[in-house]
Amino acid sequence: MIIDKFIKSLLLLGVTFKTIGRFKHLHIVRLVLSFLICNLLILSCAYFNTFYNAQKYYKDGVQKQKTSPSQAKTSFDKAIEKSALVISKYPRSKYTSDALFIVGMSYYYTGEYTKAISKFENLLLVFPKSEYVNEAKLYWALSLIENKEYATALEKLQILQQPIAGKSLPKPLQELALYKTAELSFRKDEYDQAIQQLKDFIKRYPKSELYNSALLMLGDAQRASNNYQEAIASYEKYLEKVKITKVEQQKADTSNERVKGILRLAECLIESKQEKKGLKLLEEIISPDTSITEQSRMDNTTYLGLGKLFLRINDPSKARIYLKKIRTAPDIVEAFYLIGNSYESEAKFDTAKAYYDSVVIRRMGNAYTTLAKSRLELLKLVVEPHNPLKTKKDTLLSIQDTLPIFADTILKYPEIDTVVSDTIMNDTIEQKPDTLSIIVDTLTINVVKDTAPKRDSAAIQFHIAEIYNLNLKQYERAITEYEKVFEKYPQSQYAPKALFAEAWIYKNILGAEADTNHYNLDYKRILDNIITNYPNTEYAAEAKKMLENQP
Repeated sequence: MIIDKFIKSLLLLGVTFKTIGRFKHLHIVRLVLSFLICNLLILSCAYFNTFYNAQKYYKDGVQKQKTSPSQAKTSFDKAIEKSALVISKYPRSKYTSDALFIVGMSYYYTGEYTKAISKFENLLLVFPKSEYVNEAKLYWALSLIENKEYATALEKLQILQQPIAGKSLPKPLQELALYKTAELSFRKDEYDQAIQQLKDFIKRYPKSELYNSALLMLGDAQRASNNYQEAIASYEKYLEKVKITKVEQQKADTSNERVKGILRLAECLIESKQEKKGLKLLEEIISPDTSITEQSRMDNTTYLGLGKLFLRINDPSKARIYLKKIRTAPDIVEAFYLIGNSYESEAKFDTAKAYYDSVVIRRMGNAYTTLAKSRLELLKLVVEPHNPLKTKKDTLLSIQDTLPIFADTILKYPEIDTVVSDTIMNDTIEQKPDTLSIIVDTLTINVVKDTAPKRDSAAIQFHIAEIYNLNLKQYERAITEYEKVFEKYPQSQYAPKALFAEAWIYKNILGAEADTNHYNLDYKRILDNIITNYPNTEYAAEAKKMLENQP
């Protein structure tokens, strides 16, 4: 390429080697050759400088990736731009394979995994002897994992870990390959396999930078398998590894890692019915008197974890303290949805609506946005400010902490009002499950008899499903009731909502997104139903995304 430009430079001067020979004055020949050599050097420096800048931006992006992802992305984008110039303008240079590798890695770090896969494939095809072949193969597999192409990724990882022609991967790549293989098993809910792989990793690579992360994941896998004592031991070992010394107290990353470990251990203790011990442990990270001020160093993930934990142990007030500390996307969307849901459960409908509105306004296009829209529409049906409740209905409204979502809806139907209100007023908070069951039975009778107005039958059936889902936590029964909405009232506005609620339970409660889960086929069927029957709704758009993320 550079020689071609050299010849073009000669032609531009109207000079050929034959013409040069005719010059009678040697100084003119020297002048011309000096010009051409300088031109050649300039061209050579130009492409080398382009590659040098690409390399510099890439290294800068890698350094910033852990501390400032947004700044890292800017560096990676520039690395891609400069590398692309090297590839397009100087395809025969010795730096082309390096530039192609930089592009692939930059796409990997910025989350554009399909593009990364394409670049790694090109590198391996065009430059099979490149010094980056092993790394390209490994990060090709890792990109496939992020694209949820698990089967292909696992195949490539297994091949990588086998010696080829008596040669093994360099040790750093071996570590990463084994760690990612274990992580893949964990993602696929194959916990027993993940546990064995992680134990193998911990034994083989005690000095690895990934050692602490492997310990934490091991605890998570053991906890998911209900091996609580083993999980507790793993978390405690992890906490010992990230123990803060006086010298390290100013390192925010170390502190944050410790906070994550404490949170995981506290969750594990609470799940294993050692709630007091778990809550006492939490005081280390939530107490304002903590000497290392870990609270100020928590990240969004930790705040979200704390919020969910306090919701799980039925302490919504404390949960909201931490959920409200989340300020940035995408975690703020989930946090605001959970806050709205907690206020709704306390019958503070106006506040709940405000948080749901905040989720919708952000237009993040994820499952929580869709759920928030659904809750807003339900609250419009439940809360009618223009028809205030009176007398006996006022009494029923006062116990909406027991039945937060459905009391007003039930009151719309005079034929069931007496049964429901009398039942509730004779029950205590502790008897809520029985109360809800009676309400469900009453609602079901009226739907079956069709004694409620026809335009509201779909709404009642939807509310029945919601009670089983949100209040009674009987998820498989909730799926059955949601399915009735679609089967009986397919033209209703509640039908696509009900199907989406089914899909949400399958994915988030029953783990049906994993290709090995026995609910997977039902999960895909529900998503297909939404797309086929309600193609122009937001639920269909979300269903398509969920299907695209399937293995």
